[in-house]
Amino acid sequence: MLHELGILFNIDDLVEPDYQTQAWKIFMTTCDPAQLAGSTLYEGEIIETSTSHEDAFCIALQTQDRHVINYLKSAFMRHEVQGLMPKEQRFIERGVTLRYPLSIRGQIDANGQFRSWQEAFTRRDKQLCLETAWKFGGPAKTPIATEHGPVLVEEAYGDEFVTASVRPRPGSGPG
Repeated sequence: MLHELGILFNIDDLVEPDYQTQAWKIFMTTCDPAQLAGSTLYEGEIIETSTSHEDAFCIALQTQDRHVINYLKSAFMRHEVQGLMPKEQRFIERGVTLRYPLSIRGQIDANGQFRSWQEAFTRRDKQLCLETAWKFGGPAKTPIATEHGPVLVEEAYGDEFVTASVRPRPGSGPG
């Protein structure tokens, strides 16, 4: 069973011109990547007029290990820094990647290394890892998505395998 947790950042409170990079720096300095091993990370804006999540940037984690979700939530409940949403609005649980149009940003492999999902982000992700003392493992392969729903992709990293759930984009399937 896959578990998910979204961490919300208030775009208006992020002071760097590139709010996404600032949100990633907060995320990466708040948690230990070794505790997130085997997880997939997603990102995207969440703009809803019917909820308190207006103008929020979300970094979501998907994993098969419920303990990883508990660790991440605990780490972000203890952390107070400008840019995070207030504690009562900080989290989205269960089905985050199905409810919101988030893109895969990377994976944390079995060795706790961050792996970029898209080649376009490799240089930026490597720099983020350098600035936050995370290990960078290079790019991950591009997933195969179908029109029939999530596809499980297994990638070999050394002697380990990492499994990620991939949500297809509209129009990305065959036909």
